[in-house]
Amino acid sequence: MIEFGSDYHLCSEKHTGGNTLFDVFPNVRLYACGRHAFSALLGHHDWKRIWIPAYFCYEVIAHIEQLHITVKLYNDFPNNPNVKQTIESLPTQEGDVLLRVNYFGIDLSTQALDIDIPIIEDHTLGLNSEWAKSSTADWCVASLRKSLPIAIGGMLWSPKQHTLPQSVELTNEVVELADKRYEAMSLKTAYLNHQFHQKDVFRNLYIETEQQIETLQVSRLDNRSIEIIAHLNIETWMNIKTENWETAHRLLTLYAIRHIENAKSPFSILLKCASNEERELLRKHLIQRHIYPAILWTMPEDSPFDEAKVYADTMLSVHCDARYDSDNIVHICKQIIGFYD
Repeated sequence: MIEFGSDYHLCSEKHTGGNTLFDVFPNVRLYACGRHAFSALLGHHDWKRIWIPAYFCYEVIAHIEQLHITVKLYNDFPNNPNVKQTIESLPTQEGDVLLRVNYFGIDLSTQALDIDIPIIEDHTLGLNSEWAKSSTADWCVASLRKSLPIAIGGMLWSPKQHTLPQSVELTNEVVELADKRYEAMSLKTAYLNHQFHQKDVFRNLYIETEQQIETLQVSRLDNRSIEIIAHLNIETWMNIKTENWETAHRLLTLYAIRHIENAKSPFSILLKCASNEERELLRKHLIQRHIYPAILWTMPEDSPFDEAKVYADTMLSVHCDARYDSDNIVHICKQIIGFYD
């Protein structure tokens, strides 16, 4: 049975050779996860406050709050037409740093900001975008396992060539966690090939290790993940995703299905529902058909940032990466279209 979405299985061996991540980003620090990149960076400076978009991963915000820095939220969300004005009007002060987020590779505005505090950019969901490749920020971070077929991984670099934090050692805890996640990926591969039938076994491994990631001490990335990154042709990997997205775009547009247009460096097929109720019904409809979309992200119910909250409550992210071919994407789109027929 074919399933779509959720965690990666082992699938990198088909896309080796050619330019790798290290050719695109030659001077980086690799960490066990994106949170470690934040920990290393914020620990490297004595910033007192960090401004973070209201539309962001609140688990990461909770992690940052534990790093002895005050979090201030500001109004930003995908396709925000007023982001420059919003940022430039923030009551910043000495000791502040600003986080900008590359939303799904669709918010590609690289307008210069007239602010006098350092800028960090999170390119987790737009790793292949021109914004990420040509950034002029002080610092950039990314969680690699969201875009690349590795078990764990985070990255930090400085477009302005600031001195990177001191390198960290690989911990035994991270080695053990990566081994567990690669075991889960291997079992999932066998499951998808009808050679293993106990889905709960690898699902429990994924869940267990996802919880463990939240408590890890800062560590560099494990050797197996580095080896995959060092051989994975990132251009081929990302281009297949773009081609898949273009296939979905043509079909969904033909049937007037509401989705977020993005033909340059898409992270996923982004569906925009009319209400939270519609989103939940569509999500259940797809899961029943073995398509597992993601919600990015859940915001607090009492959030005062109305536009960001509406986006969070009504969006759905459907995977279209290089695990899939055009026939798979057509199948996924038929299931989406079927919900609205």
